[in-house]
Amino acid sequence: MNVALFERGHRSVWLTDRGKDFHNSVVVALNHLANAADEARLNDGKERLKIATDTSFAAHWFIPRLPKFEALHPDISLHIMVTDVRNDLLNGDCQVAMVHGEGDWRGYVTEQLFGEEVFPVCSPDYLEKWNGTITPNDLVNADLLDLDYEKWNWMNWAIWLTEMNISMPNLPRKLRMNSYPLLVDAAKRGAGIALAWRYLVDDDLVNGSLIRPLDHSVKTKYGYHIASPFNDKRSHATDCFVEWLLSERNLQRACI
Repeated sequence: MNVALFERGHRSVWLTDRGKDFHNSVVVALNHLANAADEARLNDGKERLKIATDTSFAAHWFIPRLPKFEALHPDISLHIMVTDVRNDLLNGDCQVAMVHGEGDWRGYVTEQLFGEEVFPVCSPDYLEKWNGTITPNDLVNADLLDLDYEKWNWMNWAIWLTEMNISMPNLPRKLRMNSYPLLVDAAKRGAGIALAWRYLVDDDLVNGSLIRPLDHSVKTKYGYHIASPFNDKRSHATDCFVEWLLSERNLQRACI
C-alpha cells in the first residue's frame, strides 16, 4: 500500500502526518543504534563479567564497595543483575552469583562468603525511649519492625525470639515490609527495632546510624555464598572478581 510521507507545494516540501510518525520512529531507531555503537566502543578491550545477587546484599554490601573493584580492575566491565527470586539467581545465565542459603545448589561450585548471625538493631534515638537500656524480654513490648519476605529461610522476629526462648504474644507488629533495605532504613529513622544480619549492617554500626540495644544474637546454618556454574570455565575476570570478594570479606572480618 502506497503511503504519502510528504507533500509538495510551490517551491516547498513538508511532511504529512504519516511522514512525521515515520520520521520520529526512524530517529528513535537511529539513536538506539548510535547508543549501542557507543557502548560497544566504550567496552572495547574490556573483559565482561555478568554477576547476580539479591537486593539486600547489593544495597548493603556490594554496591558500597563496587568503586573499589572498578579502581582495581578497570579492564573488567560488570553486568549486574539484582533479583530476589532464587531461580533467577541460579539460572546459569551469570558467571558469578552471590546467594543466600546453605550453598548446596546442584550444578554450582560454591564457596561461603560469610555465615549468618542475626541480632536486633535500632537507632540511638529509639533506645533513648527505653532510657538507654533494653532486655530480651522487653522486646515483646517494643516496636518490632518485621520482615515479610518471600525468602523462607530469612529470619523474622517470631523465629528469633523462639531461639531466645522468649514467648511472643500474638500481637500485630508496628511495621512489616518485604524489603530488607527499606526495613533497615526505617530502623535508622527511629521507627523501632529491626533484625540485622552481620556483615550487611556493619558499616551502619560503625558510623553510629544503628546500634545494638543488646548483645544477644542467633547464628544459623545459612549464609551468603559465591556460586559459579559447575561446567563454566572460569575466566580471568571471574577469578579476579571472586578473589576481590574474599579479600573484602577478610578485610571486613579484621575490622569487626
